[in-house]
Amino acid sequence: MMATASKSTRQFLVTCLRAFLAAERTPPVKPPSEDVDWTSLVPLAAFHRVAPLLDRALRNGCPQGVPASVLADLGAYVRIVSSRSLFLTGELLRLLKQLEAQGIPAIALKGPALAVLLYGDPARRHFDDLDILVRRQDMPAAKKLVLSLGYQRKDQHAFHESFVLAKENIEMVVELHWNIMPEDFPFHPDLKGIWERCESLSFGGAQATTLSPEDLLLFLCVHGSRHLWLRLQWLCDVAQLVRSHPALDWERVLAQAKIARGQRMLFLGIFLTKDILGAPLPPEIEQKARCARRRRNSPSRSNGVSSRDRFNFSNRGKGCLCNCN
Repeated sequence: MMATASKSTRQFLVTCLRAFLAAERTPPVKPPSEDVDWTSLVPLAAFHRVAPLLDRALRNGCPQGVPASVLADLGAYVRIVSSRSLFLTGELLRLLKQLEAQGIPAIALKGPALAVLLYGDPARRHFDDLDILVRRQDMPAAKKLVLSLGYQRKDQHAFHESFVLAKENIEMVVELHWNIMPEDFPFHPDLKGIWERCESLSFGGAQATTLSPEDLLLFLCVHGSRHLWLRLQWLCDVAQLVRSHPALDWERVLAQAKIARGQRMLFLGIFLTKDILGAPLPPEIEQKARCARRRRNSPSRSNGVSSRDRFNFSNRGKGCLCNCN
């Protein structure tokens, strides 16, 4: 998908995302050049899972510069995404309520909780499944509960198990995690501390437990690095988290990254977010990220990203996000 979109189209998508993320009220987007390939814009946004953000940016920023057919196609796609997101939100709340009733503590990872925390509305973020973190000792009881609700086992992975349920013609996948990363991945978070620092989030008339903003930032950067920052959505999440939490405890973030051996992945994430989306960073944090960029060729400091898969900072993630430049 990215290979077929023109450079001007990719640049226009990034411009729209920067405008959306710049403030609560989307500023005007500069009218696109004639080089924008409108036929590939919506598929490109769908691939990067940023269609809801693009839709808002275009309608608030420069609707007169966009063909009506493109706005119609984008709006239709966003309605499908939003409908599914809202449906999954209801299912997450149902699951969390059932887990709580059984005395099983649970943390909502990504999905609806992340959408509400960052964008204020689950319909503004594209997600396809539900991720729930439980303590390792609670996994047997959590699996039994999910199966009792009609789900069936789908897959077993290194740090979670997947379950699937078809309901009202919508297939829902729930992933129960006992860790936030595979145990053989060279990132070892302080799980005990994560549970102690977790916070409560109110949405949909209920309460959900989420990661603290500091733990969430580190998690998002490691998750994006693990998947080679394939999608712009992951950078948008980091940018919006930084923008919406000006009192973020950066000292805690850096300390936890050092303990977990995730410093380079953290710096990679915030550098890309600053460089591509213009996320505001404290000067000292930006300096640290740029220093990490200059040390990118040090094999002894790759910290979990192999030499084959490590990013070329100068190309902003060669092989993936460089296609958006």
